[in-house]
Amino acid sequence: MINSENVNSNELEATRTTFGASEDGFKAIEYLVKDKGWFKGEVEAFRTAIAYGAATKIAPTVGGKYKTKWNIGTLEQDGRIRTLLIEAGFTKDPYTLVNAIGDAALRVMYEKAKNGHTLSSTLFDN
Repeated sequence: MINSENVNSNELEATRTTFGASEDGFKAIEYLVKDKGWFKGEVEAFRTAIAYGAATKIAPTVGGKYKTKWNIGTLEQDGRIRTLLIEAGFTKDPYTLVNAIGDAALRVMYEKAKNGHTLSSTLFDN
C-alpha cells in the first residue's frame, strides 16, 4: 500500500531515503507486473525503470507528486542505483532523481507495452 506523499522534491541527497512514483507510475507498474507479467514484483519493475531511464538518458519527470512506497533498504543497499545514475551523467544529487527518472521511464515502458512492444524491444531497441 502507498504510504505517504513525497513532501519536497528539493530534498538533499543525504536525506533521500524513501522512493516511489506518481499515480501514473504506479498504474504503469501494476500493468507491467500484473497484466504483462514482465516483472515478478513492483520493486523489480521500479529498479528496471531506473536502469532503463539512466541508459536512455530519459528526461526526468518535472514537478511530479510521488507517493512513497519503498525505503533505501528495500530498493537497494549497496549504492548501485546512485552509481548507475552518476555514470549515466545524472551527477547532481542522484538520489533526488530516482523518483523522477523511474517515474518517467515507467510511463515510457507502459506506452511501449500498450503499443505491443515486448520487454526486450522496450529495453534494447531505442
